[in-house]
Amino acid sequence: MYSVMIVDDEEPVLESYAFMIEHDAPQLTLCAQARSGFEAIALAHQTRPDIVVMDIGIPGIDGLETIKELQQVYPETVFILSTAYERFDLAQRAIPLGVSDYLVKPISRKTFLDTLGRARTLVDERRKRTAGRIAGAERVGEALVVEERNLLHLLTWKSLDEAEWTHYRSLFSLSSDFAYLMLVQSDAPQNERRYGEIVRQLSRRYQCLSAGWAQMLIVLVSDVAGADSAAEKLHEITAATAAPGEQWATANGGRRRYDELYRSFEEALGALPEPHQHDGETWEQRIRPLRNAVARAVSFEEVHPQFCRYWDEMLSRDPLTVAKGRMVALFTLLQTDLGERLGDPASARLPGDPVREIMLQDQREGVLGWAGRALRTLVEREVRERTHHWPAPLTRAVRCIDEQYAQPLQLSQLAEQCGVSAGYLSRLFSENLATTFVDYLNSVRLHAAEELLAENRLSVKEIAYAVGYQDPNYFSRIFKKQRGVTPTSFPTRRSEHEPSPSQ
Repeated sequence: MYSVMIVDDEEPVLESYAFMIEHDAPQLTLCAQARSGFEAIALAHQTRPDIVVMDIGIPGIDGLETIKELQQVYPETVFILSTAYERFDLAQRAIPLGVSDYLVKPISRKTFLDTLGRARTLVDERRKRTAGRIAGAERVGEALVVEERNLLHLLTWKSLDEAEWTHYRSLFSLSSDFAYLMLVQSDAPQNERRYGEIVRQLSRRYQCLSAGWAQMLIVLVSDVAGADSAAEKLHEITAATAAPGEQWATANGGRRRYDELYRSFEEALGALPEPHQHDGETWEQRIRPLRNAVARAVSFEEVHPQFCRYWDEMLSRDPLTVAKGRMVALFTLLQTDLGERLGDPASARLPGDPVREIMLQDQREGVLGWAGRALRTLVEREVRERTHHWPAPLTRAVRCIDEQYAQPLQLSQLAEQCGVSAGYLSRLFSENLATTFVDYLNSVRLHAAEELLAENRLSVKEIAYAVGYQDPNYFSRIFKKQRGVTPTSFPTRRSEHEPSPSQ
């Protein structure tokens, strides 16, 4: 149904229009009759008509001024003008107002009903456009939420480059290239809803973004005037939010430029007390021995048992979701540590994004499996850098293979990435590693396959694809040739803390 309001100061006209609407237009309903401009505005606010038939010469403000007032509030309403005189100047004033029709009295029944029919079609079109705009706005809003979450999750481990930051700064209208990262953690029930209220209160004073992460809240505060007081305000808001017996904690990192915001996150995470610890020991203090052990390790096997004990300790205290979040943070720090020791942050980058690889796992075995492979990669990369003095192109090639072995990889592609010819790179493999490019690539892939077989989660076919073989049959043949057994016969049962075989 479509609602119609009639505005005219002549009673016979009101009665005539009302009769035709009620008896000859079943899809229309008469919602109001007004006799002046002021009355029309008041009734429109009460009834919100779809269509208004408006006389121009009404008492008080005229019909055109009335339409102008109503259009500001009800842009979807369709207006039809009616007048006793055909005047060009009135028609000119009506055009900018988007009036759909201009009727000259007396109006025949057919003309009146045809005009209402066209108005009804116009109402449908406007409703569709409005629905499209609303849906579009909702999609944009949903996309912005995803982008906001992506940005803050990236900042838990990644140094943003200029292009990435420019995209996010423009998207969220951030006022500065500098910001602070802060964390909120609580054991309270329904903390996601309460996190939302904390952010709403904080946003009244500061320009900030937020996202949930491992049952914590990450908050980015853009470095504008007064932002240095945001940490104090956040603590004040959370203190007021906490109910008796609940544990709430906040921590903040330092002011950093966009490419070092991940350090601000590390500082905040390191300063955040463990929720189950009452001696004030921070998470950073708890993982310091493990970080030191990784830095000193001469082999993966040396540090792997300590790493597994740390994982078991996390699971004994925290739900899997929280433990996964801490595992992400640990590997963020391990990558940073290695990059600083090697003097090249890019050389410490793992093949996969820790956030994506870990947080998407829904079983503890999957998390531990990925973490074990990632730890081996970091340890062996550092040991190799410490003990070998290879030519720079070979070092670069080995690093690329570590990162890209799961992709189709040709010697010519690798040589191009290293800035040398394929023949020269092939000679470097032979002279320094006593092997060929193909054999070295296969050894890396088979080693990764052994790790996946040991987890016993994927089929042989899935593992073949996961480590870079496009033909599972070829994978099985080369595995048996190199390891002496088929993949299906490979021993997959290991005790929980037993290290995987070294390369």
